[in-house]
This record gives sequence, structure tokens and C-alpha cells, in this order.
Amino acid sequence: MIFRGSDKNEIPDDDSKQFEELLQHMGMMTQHVDQGLAMVDLKGTICFVNMACAKMHGYKTSNELLGNQLSKFYKKEKVNSDLVPLVNEAKLKGMSTREVEHVRADGTTFPTQMKMISARDKSGRSSALIVIITDITERGKLQETLLTETGKTGEGQSTQIKQLKKQIAENQQNEEGLKKQVEQLTAENEQLKKQNEENQQSEGSFKKQAEELTAANEQLKKQIAEGRQNEEGLKKQSEELTAVNEQLKKQITEGQQNEEGLKKQSEELTTANEQLKKQIAEGQQNEEGLKKQSGELTTANEQLKKQIAEGQQNEE
Repeated sequence: MIFRGSDKNEIPDDDSKQFEELLQHMGMMTQHVDQGLAMVDLKGTICFVNMACAKMHGYKTSNELLGNQLSKFYKKEKVNSDLVPLVNEAKLKGMSTREVEHVRADGTTFPTQMKMISARDKSGRSSALIVIITDITERGKLQETLLTETGKTGEGQSTQIKQLKKQIAENQQNEEGLKKQVEQLTAENEQLKKQNEENQQSEGSFKKQAEELTAANEQLKKQIAEGRQNEEGLKKQSEELTAVNEQLKKQITEGQQNEEGLKKQSEELTTANEQLKKQIAEGQQNEEGLKKQSGELTTANEQLKKQIAEGQQNEE
């Protein structure tokens, strides 16, 4: 079961998953069907084809037909007359049927009964075309045989008519089976779309929650960033205060050292002042002694002078 979309598929992106699932269901349901079954997008590109359809048209594998236009099964001169009306009617009415001539891979032709059913969404919009192809070559041969044997006995005619009716009945049964399968596929497609809508709603809710969580996360990041900035500011202030404190400690230490020096100088000056005072006192004491000695010497000198004068008087 192989399927592929065209490069310019008209199916909306939202429905592409459902389209793929529909193709998978078709592949599973039609792998043992003798009639040809294909699905084309709205551009006419073959997205799915079963092996019965491929072999019917002379191809060994389904891959050889994928990506080709449905018009590959028609002669160029008959595309507008046979294929286009069939497609337009299916799009307009939902289904169309007619007998048309198809072309095999080797160029030979064979008659087919082609039924085309439009797969629609809930809004009624066509999203793809399901194609059922029946090779009616044998039916034509039987009809020809029936016509040529008209002159034969009634028993022979009756046998051929029964055989023809039997084959027509079998074809109708196959057609009914395929129709039922298409209806089942359509119902499953609607169910898939409903599930997809529910999933989209859940996805929208999850997306909203994710957006809210993302916004909350961004807010938290912002707060953390602001907290870090505040922390950096406080850290900077702490470092500046620490530097100022160290400076003050240094100044206090230097002040204490200066204070110790001044105190020492003061003590040294006090000691020197005391020494000076002592020296001054000792000098004053010496001066008093000299003064006393000078007085005593003056007195002694006066006494000496007096004695000399008295001595001179006595000599006379």
C-alpha cells in the first residue's frame, strides 16, 4: 500500500494528516480487492493505487503510477471528452459513473467501467476523489458472443445469458462492496476529522498553558535578573563600605601612631623642661652663692682697707 501526494496539493495543511490516514485505511481494505482502486487529489495527481489497478493497466508495481496524473490512463484526444466530465460530475454531485476506454502501459486499450466518488469533509468541501475501475473486457466479449450466437438454440442462448447475468451480478456485488468500503472510509474520515478537531482543541489548551508558563518563566527570569542586579549593587556597596572601613581603620591606625609620637614628644619635652628648670634652679643657687661670696669678699676688702688705713695712721 503505497501513497503519495502531489507537489501542489490543494488539500489544506490541517487535513493532510487525515488524508494520509484515509489512504492507509484504503490500502489495508483494498489489498485483496480484484477491482482497480485509486485516489487522486484535487489536482488529479494519483496519491494511492492498489496492485489490481496497476496490473490492470500493465504495470508491475504501484510505484510506477504514483505522482502521475489520472489522465495517464487516457489517450490525449479523449481526456477532455471522457475524463473531465467524469471529474466535474463527481465534484458536483458527489459521484459519477460511465464506461470509458483506458490505455495500458504498452499503449493498448481496453474498456472499463469507471466510478468516481468525491470524498468530502464536514462542510461539504471535496478533499479528494476515489476512483473505482472495473475491466469490462470479458463482459464485452460475452455480449459479442451473445449477439453472434443469437441464431443458435434457445438452450445455448439461455446458458450464455445466465453466464452473462452471473458475471454482471458478480461485478455489481464487487461494485457494491467497494461502495460500502468507500462509505466506511468516508465515515472513518469524518471520525478522524472529529478526533483531529478535539486534538486541536486540546492542543490549543496545551499551547495556551505553555504560553502562560513561558510568560511566567520569563517573569521569573526577569525577577531573578533584577534580584541579581540588586545583589550586585549590594555587593558593590558592601565592597565600597569595606574599602571605606579599611581606609578609616588605616587613618585611625595612623592617627594612633601620630598620637603615640606626639605623646612621646610631649613626654620628652616635659623631661627636657624639668631638666631645664633644674638647671635654672641650680644656676640660681650658684648665683646666690657667688653673690654671697662677692658680698663677703667686698666686706673683707673693706675690712682690709680699714686695717691698712689704721696701719698707716699708726705708722705716722
